[in-house]
Amino acid sequence: MKFEEKLMTLRKKASMSQEDLADRLGVSRQAISRWELGSTLPDAPNLLKLSDLFGVSVDYLLRDDYDEYADLPPAKEIRPELTEKELKQRKFYLVACICWLIAAVAFLIAAIDRMSIHLVSLVFVDVVLALVFFWKYLKSGK
Repeated sequence: MKFEEKLMTLRKKASMSQEDLADRLGVSRQAISRWELGSTLPDAPNLLKLSDLFGVSVDYLLRDDYDEYADLPPAKEIRPELTEKELKQRKFYLVACICWLIAAVAFLIAAIDRMSIHLVSLVFVDVVLALVFFWKYLKSGK
């Protein structure tokens, strides 16, 4: 389906006249008419406005091989690869988290054995530090 057909279909689905669409985009009714006749295409800013207005992508509007919006392939999520330094930092945060958790368990065992409130406070500190490093580990992967 060509751009002009898609535009006319989308406009009619929205129950808009050419005049209504022109007012929404800030162009003349004649411009909308030329777009729907296929004699011209809208410029990039107007393509973006059409995309936002009708809730479709510019890719859908411009590609003739997409008849329905469902024909669009799903967008791929682009995630940059982590650098060597970032990978080392992530490993450090994970190891630090595990070490603080091990220390917390050791202090908890000692606190139970000796009934010491001071050791219980160290358990609390160790758990908090482990959580901080785990949070940093999670954040460093983004």
